Amino acid sequence: MATTPQEAWAEIFQAQLDAVVEVPLQRFDVNDYYEADGSGFLTYARHGSFVAKVELFDGRFFGISSNEAAAIDPQQRHGLEVSYAACHGASRTKQDLTKTSTGVFVGQCANDWAKSSNRRAGTFMGPGTHASIAANRISFCLGLEGVSMTVDTACSSTLVALDLALQHLELGHLETALCSGSQLNLIVEPFVAFCNGRLLSTSGRCRTFDASADGFARGEGFGSFFLTKAPSAEYGMGPAGSKANQDGRSSSLTAPNGPAQQRAILGALKAAGVAAAEISAVECHGTGTALGDPIEVGALKGTLDDSAPQLMAGKTNVGHLEGAAGALGLVKCMMVLQHNEAPPNVHFAELNPHIDLKETSWRKCPRARSA
Repeated sequence: MATTPQEAWAEIFQAQLDAVVEVPLQRFDVNDYYEADGSGFLTYARHGSFVAKVELFDGRFFGISSNEAAAIDPQQRHGLEVSYAACHGASRTKQDLTKTSTGVFVGQCANDWAKSSNRRAGTFMGPGTHASIAANRISFCLGLEGVSMTVDTACSSTLVALDLALQHLELGHLETALCSGSQLNLIVEPFVAFCNGRLLSTSGRCRTFDASADGFARGEGFGSFFLTKAPSAEYGMGPAGSKANQDGRSSSLTAPNGPAQQRAILGALKAAGVAAAEISAVECHGTGTALGDPIEVGALKGTLDDSAPQLMAGKTNVGHLEGAAGALGLVKCMMVLQHNEAPPNVHFAELNPHIDLKETSWRKCPRARSA
């Protein structure tokens, strides 16, 4: 897997790479839990995208002893490393940031490390596994004195964390902020649970917008972004605006809601001061589900119909990063803007018949084009 946005662009998105592989033994032996039809509380999914060498961590660099490092959730360890890398990428050193009003907002919804049966309780296990510490550890190790919180809103965790960070910056509560997303899939139980709900793809591929789409593939990843109130040309680009909302009372607790999605899109456009006609490409949630994809495209048509944007979906390359999915989408959007090119989705052959693009000039990313 790529370790920088530039590598992600060149080696995954631009190269149209399918990074999904069989579950490595470093996670668990999928053969012990596999059944092709998912019966008997087993998994029919045996693929995903995975971060390599998650066991490696330079704790001494951050003043963390080997005993403590061994107890810390790898999501915390790698989240700390990528957050430091984000600061470095913004030309900010630890000395620059110590004792500053810099906030930390971490999107994370997985807690596999705490659930692993082979973990021994000890002095460091509490802070090593609590979700709240994912953000607090970054603040502690880097000496950051702004608000520090971990956000769990499932698949939108990182984007909601970003929305909160932007609000704090806009209100003047913070000088700068770090927004991160973390996801590791260390145990089999979530695979089994998702398979019981028939949410995962039987082929292990996220075929967003395609007629053969049958669910998503699980993925792992990390991303971190250093934010200022007014990003300068020296340090790069920044979000123009954001909007977060909730469905409220709808058809079911978990089903996607088109009208609510439209309200979120319109709210983000208003916050950014951008007209719908100015949008040329959209990085979609695009999980590759028979229900979710048509509802999302319908919401986009209802708000962006005049702009005919290109519909992108990074999940076709690396699967669904769940709590860190927003980080993947943000990185991809940054690279699309930087290179002025929207790469095609992989695994797309025939449009999902429930997605109606008649009487529109919308594109489904069959080939690369300028953004």
